[in-house]
Amino acid sequence: MAQVSASVLKEYFYDMPIDLFCVIRVSDRQILQANPSFEYILGWKPEEMVGQLIDTFVNSEMDKANIEKAFAKINLDVHTLTFETEFRSKNNSFRWIDWKCYIDDEKQNIFAIGRDVTTLKETQKQLLQQSLTDRVTGVADRQTFLKLLQKELIEGMRLHHATSVIMVDIDHFKNFNERFGIQKGDDCLRQVATALKTCLRRKTDFLARFENDEFAVLLSHNNLEKAIKSAEYLRSSLEKFALRQESDKTHQPITISLGVASVAENATKEVASEVMLASAQHALSVSQHRGGNQVNYAEELGS
Repeated sequence: MAQVSASVLKEYFYDMPIDLFCVIRVSDRQILQANPSFEYILGWKPEEMVGQLIDTFVNSEMDKANIEKAFAKINLDVHTLTFETEFRSKNNSFRWIDWKCYIDDEKQNIFAIGRDVTTLKETQKQLLQQSLTDRVTGVADRQTFLKLLQKELIEGMRLHHATSVIMVDIDHFKNFNERFGIQKGDDCLRQVATALKTCLRRKTDFLARFENDEFAVLLSHNNLEKAIKSAEYLRSSLEKFALRQESDKTHQPITISLGVASVAENATKEVASEVMLASAQHALSVSQHRGGNQVNYAEELGS
């Protein structure tokens, strides 16, 4: 079998523009060598990398902590390290790099191979967003809302700020579905979701489809008075949109009923998310029983 020269091996495994490869000094994390892939992937020429500390190419404290944690393992007599960072490119964008490192016997240098996993990370992020989104309306789903509400109630209690929830239900939606069919019913849900989202005034206001034709709105830092005004604004705005089934102009425009519940900023005891939602649901049922297209509210919780 013919032997492969060292120069050929270097060409195939070091100079090929597939993965990043660099040699890092253990004592100060300084980059001693870098292959051409740094330029192909990140825009940095190898000579621009040499002499730099690997820490200088990450921004977040979490990434810096990941590097620190990985290098600390060298003292544990390990021979390999793995960690992941967002690595700064020459144009100041960032790419996700998955690092696999091998430590020499003297623990003087680390041979690090970095694979660009940015596309994989973006795909995972998209899949996660899709899994947290209601497939019919495109807004957040029930589980996402419940997790966020629980977190907001804990933060509100700790930092003494008010939290409010608005439950929204489409009036007479069952009759609409029976009259026009499930597909038109889904179109109606999408229209209402879009209208509600358009009418939310702050970036922190959070809309989710709660179940069937019911939506939920989380208002952070909003007391009962502000939440009632927001609910009335949603009700009146949707009424002005005059959403209706296009094939039947005689059908009444779509309206909504709303129920509001709030935890005061000076609350003296914790309020469970289940209790808050039950209060908002009760207020919503009052609106429905009174004919719909109106807002009702529960007494402030937590006092």
